[in-house]
Amino acid sequence: MHDKLNAEIDSIVKQMAPAKDAIGMLTGEDAERIIRQAATKGAMAGWVAGERTARSYWGGEMDKLREQIKQLQMELIK
Repeated sequence: MHDKLNAEIDSIVKQMAPAKDAIGMLTGEDAERIIRQAATKGAMAGWVAGERTARSYWGGEMDKLREQIKQLQMELIK
């Protein structure tokens, strides 16, 4: 997995983890709420990582196209 995505997942886990010495019981509703929150945050982190990757890739493609356009313009000028 991507390093930034791993860091984001670690951050989410730390935010959602109970206190170090915490004890208690969870109801089914509590567990459902925690799982839903974790899944939502994880999906959002994955989406952000995918967008970051896509932006990086397509930014590079756009740079290549700009360079090709410049070369074609120079050929037309000659």
